[in-house]
Amino acid sequence: MMQKIGKLIDLCKQVRLSGKRNYVTIGGGKKTEEEPEKKPEEKKEIPLEVRRSMENIYADGRIVKLAMQCKLGDVEAMKRMAVFFRQRCTPELIRLLDRYEENPVKENEDAIDAHVKMHYHEENTVKAYMMWLVRASLYGDAESERKLEAWPFYKKRSFLPYDMLSGKNGTVMNIWASSFLSKIGFIGVPGGYEDCGLQFHKEQGYFDFYYVSDYEPPDEDGFGAEWEYGHIYFDEYFCRLRVKDKSEIPEAIRKMDGRRLRYRKKRKLGMKE
Repeated sequence: MMQKIGKLIDLCKQVRLSGKRNYVTIGGGKKTEEEPEKKPEEKKEIPLEVRRSMENIYADGRIVKLAMQCKLGDVEAMKRMAVFFRQRCTPELIRLLDRYEENPVKENEDAIDAHVKMHYHEENTVKAYMMWLVRASLYGDAESERKLEAWPFYKKRSFLPYDMLSGKNGTVMNIWASSFLSKIGFIGVPGGYEDCGLQFHKEQGYFDFYYVSDYEPPDEDGFGAEWEYGHIYFDEYFCRLRVKDKSEIPEAIRKMDGRRLRYRKKRKLGMKE
């Protein structure tokens, strides 16, 4: 009996050294099966639109500078921001944009919509392109105005719609997360807020960005749920207004306008901000 146990111990040692599976049969014989070779896991390629949606556009200092110039009311910077987002679209979407811009008919509008529906990671990028074109036109760029007259579809699909930015209506835009605003070129918008809304008060010249700051669930009968909202205010160029309440907004806007005026004077003289 002890002799058989010794043989089994020797056999186990051989298994550890050889890396083979061994099967002991009742008759004392054994058969050996080679360890199957592990195939290296294939790395799945991440689609271009997904990779770009995950990137931090502000890792490039040139985009930081461009975004800051937009906040100072630089129309040329707004046009370059539109070009930047257009170039970030995938080749297929750029092809569809080219086709629409050459022939702005409903069929080509529907093709863009269908593509974005299938490739939702591209939605913010292409709508950001349209939005910066809209903003450049609203601040007096004649070329952008002509383009939007020819391409009215962009006014409707802009991330912030033309009617909202132009003050034609008091649209309240629901935004899932504040990070979306940062990703489309509004640098400095704080992240970490969800279940948000944005309303533009054109006559007063400011955006009211609000978010759920507290929530009280309903009682056992399903009644009594309460939401509390926090507010962050931005001027029309999306510079944050450091105010305690709405009454301080006009003075804060006046200060920001003064800064923009100094920037434009320096730019005219070829000086750096």
